[in-house]
Amino acid sequence: MERKNDDARSIWEHLLELRTYFFIALGAFIVGACATHFFHVQVIELLFAPLGTQTLVFLSPLDPLLFIFKIDFFGGFLLALPIILFCLFRFIAPAFGKRSTTFIAWFLVLSAVLAVAATVYTYLLLLPLSVHFLLSIHVPGVVNFFTAEQYINFVLMELVLMALIFQIPSVVVILAFARILDPKILAKKRAVSYITAIIVLSILTPTTDLFSLSLFLVPTLIIFEISILLGRVVYSLGNKG
Repeated sequence: MERKNDDARSIWEHLLELRTYFFIALGAFIVGACATHFFHVQVIELLFAPLGTQTLVFLSPLDPLLFIFKIDFFGGFLLALPIILFCLFRFIAPAFGKRSTTFIAWFLVLSAVLAVAATVYTYLLLLPLSVHFLLSIHVPGVVNFFTAEQYINFVLMELVLMALIFQIPSVVVILAFARILDPKILAKKRAVSYITAIIVLSILTPTTDLFSLSLFLVPTLIIFEISILLGRVVYSLGNKG
């Protein structure tokens, strides 16, 4: 009976701890969203910079408000991401040994760095090139006229897709650490992985042209090779451990 009470108390303590971290993460998100809203004019100018002189429009009275809300939401999430990852780490760390806890900490750092790298690549290279290419396409008798909602959805789609691609090393490293995946097998099936990447990206990329596809495919193949190298290092360290 006493053991059941201890187990129930332990579960309740974990739930309270989870609630605490949830509210910390939620508070960080709210602060990040408020900070983004405070600078939303500057943020929107940065997002619209790749368009050059291209004019965007809203099609309904609610569109401007919803547009700003969407900027605030994603800006708040990005700013709160380090706190969210820290709360996740603090919650799950006690369930693992010291060696696993150290690895999880490095894993979260790697994941955050890759997310930043994906954002930088998208904004400085992918978005300007893809927008410039798409705006250069003209159909006789048709004027290129885009809504702000369509544009921000396009930007977010490219950012999310590239962020997922940049997280491939994190996935390979965690699978190698858990002994679920041997990177040598991944290297042997490199050709299959390349073909799969081409097919998947052809379906998921916002546009269907080869130029935009190459902007996603080239970094994907490079990141895939980096993932194999990192996975081999982690896998070999596991053998030594």
